[in-house]
Amino acid sequence: MLTSNMSRSIVHRLPVWVIIGTQRRNNSTITQKIKLTSSYFHHASSFPLVHKTLSQSFDETATIYPDHECLVFRGEQKRYTYKTFKNEVDSIAASLLDLGFKTNDRFAVWLPNTSENAVMSFVASKLGIIKVYINPAYTERELEYCINKVGCKGIMLSPSVKSIDSLSTFRRLIPELDQHSSPNAELSVKAVPTLKHVIFTGERSPVSGAHSYMDLFKHGLQLSHDK
Repeated sequence: MLTSNMSRSIVHRLPVWVIIGTQRRNNSTITQKIKLTSSYFHHASSFPLVHKTLSQSFDETATIYPDHECLVFRGEQKRYTYKTFKNEVDSIAASLLDLGFKTNDRFAVWLPNTSENAVMSFVASKLGIIKVYINPAYTERELEYCINKVGCKGIMLSPSVKSIDSLSTFRRLIPELDQHSSPNAELSVKAVPTLKHVIFTGERSPVSGAHSYMDLFKHGLQLSHDK
């Protein structure tokens, strides 16, 4: 067992991990090699488990430090305090509840590391829905497979990610979007039958049958966050 005053490094040698520790004792160096049989070190702890969800812990922190800086997205030129981030999370959560999302529903996020992606992590925890990460570089066929494999009821995406035209890919998969007149009505899609709601990041949706993130945010502000 490695002691607290022992320097250590982890060296990968397939098929096992070996921890090499060195300890100086009486001007001599002792090298120990320990073969691990588990992927992580575990032991009994004197700290009890905290029976709180991610969103519950975040809400408590936001109450204590409302004006402290919470998250910064340099590429988007966005800065959130705990109060403003919580406000956005609560608003999106309220809108999704209003659309009929409930516990254990799957919600896909086809986005890179954006502010909307971060918001959806806390929305999922707050509502008890399952957030499904999908690689933004996936092709139409891969996207279709992921949505059907998991049974996603909703998806959030950006019209484009760098050089990737996500909107064109999505339109080929779901041509019904352009014929769907109201985003509030549930979709009926042949290729992905479980998918009912589509949300595009930004101020406006590029298609008539999808929501925009900003519209949901504004709508959520008008709804009770106690739902």
